[in-house]
Amino acid sequence: MKIFLVLALLAAWQDGPTRVGTVDVSKIPDGAKNPELKPVVAQIAGELGLNVVLDRGAGVIFADESVADITTAVVRRLAARRIIAKSKDAKEFADARKSPIETADAHGLFDKAAKAHDAKDYKTSVPAFRALVFALYDGADRARVRLAATAAYNAACGGALDGRKDEALDWLEVAVGLGWLDASCECHKIALDHLAADPDLESLRGEARYKEITR
Repeated sequence: MKIFLVLALLAAWQDGPTRVGTVDVSKIPDGAKNPELKPVVAQIAGELGLNVVLDRGAGVIFADESVADITTAVVRRLAARRIIAKSKDAKEFADARKSPIETADAHGLFDKAAKAHDAKDYKTSVPAFRALVFALYDGADRARVRLAATAAYNAACGGALDGRKDEALDWLEVAVGLGWLDASCECHKIALDHLAADPDLESLRGEARYKEITR
């Protein structure tokens, strides 16, 4: 985990070409009955600045869509929300949600957490990164959500280095769910290369769940 990577990812994370995509609800847990489906679809639409979102029978149609595989994006986002939901009764979550965080302040908190990580103070860095995820993950501002994704990735790194594999895998899944590996982004190859080489995650690479999350 390096701070410069954050800047590279945020700079490279640009809208892809305009096209139309369809969510295949048959590939989503509980399909159209999933109560989280529409909020997630609406959030992704807001992040991507989509002009039209329509329900059409069994599918959800995106106009001006810029995620290569929107169904995968929705499935991953739902998985991330399920993991985050486990923390909603915790004081850490409540504290992070007390009041909105300005983007500049979020970056400052991110840098502070990154310094703790680099100092191997994972007991400080991991909760700080998690707090940023809780504060930013469900907004419509794509840059803020992607900062949340990077914070989740770094929480995974800290958990892995601290010997907490299950927790690290949870936060890696949140990172991917929030767009860390979105295939349509120009940063996709940067993220994949970093993921493959990052020594922070070495202890996770032999885990079946790691392979499932990153495939």
